[in-house]
Amino acid sequence: MELRVFLLACLILGIPAYICAQVLTIAPTTLCDVIKEPRVCVMSRDVGDDAKFDVDIEGEFNHDELQWYKHYLQGKNNSPRHDWRKHAPNKRRQKPDHISIKEDDFYENKYWIEISEDQLPFQKNIRAYQLDDDEVRYPSKNRVYFIVQCRPVDLGPYLVGDNLHIDLEDHYTIPASAMKYIWTKSVSPLEFKVLEDVDGTTMDSHSMQLTDFGVVSVRIYGSKEGIPGRVQIAERNFNIQLDHSRVCTQNGPRKVCQCTVGYQGNGNICKDMNECENGQAQCLPEAVCENTEGSYECICPDGYQGDGEKECTDMDECELNIHNCDTYASCMNTEGSYKCDCQEGYFGNGFDCIEMSIWTPWSPWSPCSVTCGSGTMSRSRTCTNPESGMICDGVAMEHETCTSSSPCPINGGWSEWSQWSPCSETCGGQRHQVRVCDNPTPLHGGLYCEGDLYKSEQCGDQSCPVDGNWSKWGDWSTCSATCGPSERSRVRLCDNPAPSEDGEPCTGLHKETKPCEDNPPCFGNRGWSSWSHWGTCTVTCGIGEQFRQRLCKDSKCSGQNQQQKPCFIRNCPRGYR
Repeated sequence: MELRVFLLACLILGIPAYICAQVLTIAPTTLCDVIKEPRVCVMSRDVGDDAKFDVDIEGEFNHDELQWYKHYLQGKNNSPRHDWRKHAPNKRRQKPDHISIKEDDFYENKYWIEISEDQLPFQKNIRAYQLDDDEVRYPSKNRVYFIVQCRPVDLGPYLVGDNLHIDLEDHYTIPASAMKYIWTKSVSPLEFKVLEDVDGTTMDSHSMQLTDFGVVSVRIYGSKEGIPGRVQIAERNFNIQLDHSRVCTQNGPRKVCQCTVGYQGNGNICKDMNECENGQAQCLPEAVCENTEGSYECICPDGYQGDGEKECTDMDECELNIHNCDTYASCMNTEGSYKCDCQEGYFGNGFDCIEMSIWTPWSPWSPCSVTCGSGTMSRSRTCTNPESGMICDGVAMEHETCTSSSPCPINGGWSEWSQWSPCSETCGGQRHQVRVCDNPTPLHGGLYCEGDLYKSEQCGDQSCPVDGNWSKWGDWSTCSATCGPSERSRVRLCDNPAPSEDGEPCTGLHKETKPCEDNPPCFGNRGWSSWSHWGTCTVTCGIGEQFRQRLCKDSKCSGQNQQQKPCFIRNCPRGYR
């Protein structure tokens, strides 16, 4: 009811439902020994044990909105205690999946997780450095507390009237930082009464009464690095056990004891009596007897309820809602048990009901497969619950013909190629073919034919003579001498193309020379210069000549300034002139 009113207020104010619906809860509850209110988890551990904290959250949320905290109980001298909040050992907004329990992890120190308050409207604003008792007892929806209690040490059993002495140093190595000890008596989970007359590391109780039995706690306060002031650094719990096996009375200086009902012995030593074995139990024949400490219990068989001594009547599991029938099954009570039957539309054993497979309604018809001319359209349906293994009768898809009102574009197609035209020459001629884009002619925006409208090829039975043609002139050679009179030359070849056997050769010179006008005059050595390299052959085929020169460096040279020698390139083609 409270959550429904809360969500209604959110909707009225226009606040998104996924924010309003965020509620933290403990998950799983099996982690807790005691659940105090829906969002307070109490677990008992020893130092060195592992503890896991986990929560569920209703609604969508961002992990950055979650914050984990560690709370330390702090006090100074005898002034009223106040609380101080500190981040948990893990980084902020990081979930401490497991922690190893330390001395300062016990109650009243505690862990908590919360959703950032700026994400949750209507939440009680809690002061950053204060936690009052009401907040822990009745936490707001955006907080969950995890409280670790130190497992109690069992002391006793004691009799009413016995004396009790507890020395903390017998159970805990007290650190040098310890300053104060507060002793309390447990009244209920998370509720304690301070023992005002006990201080220091020891506790004495003379002539104990029934109210003195139960859990006694001592919380040790001292200093801790990184935390200002004095904080709780450890906790120890002691379970003062009552001896239920005997009752003693004081008869002068002598104590006289006798065993209580359910125990047997001489009064000084009393042991549990097994009423189930010795025949003293008064259970119905159909009930099962279970021995307990100091007594016994009669348990009705499964499917029956009662005290087991006077009655065991049939239990209506259906009405009590303690059956295991499937959600989609009907429960029917039977003598000592119940029966589950799957509802209409489901099949199974009643404990696992599977929905029968049926066709879903037909989907709407799909658009026509074409935008012009004739096409098809389809619709489909699905056979539900394939996990049932059933097969639906009929087809999963249907098709129908559909026609568009718009004419479809017609793309053009080529006609056959025409006959070849006559050859234009007896040799080296060409002939041609044509075709037309009319098979069919493009219509209604159709595409024109792709490809050539016209093609040609060479024709003629005789091969035509090929006349020779010069290639480009080559580069000028270097000067025949580095100083004084010299010349440079360049050549070209008749190979662009080379003449065929009956073709005409190239006309003109294949070699050109010119003087080197920029050569400096020669000084120093006199006489002939070195011979130049042999020049290019004077013909492109057959036998020709090659030349080389030298230069006279003064007027007293004797001998020739030019030499020649024959050269052969290749045989000339037939008919070459």
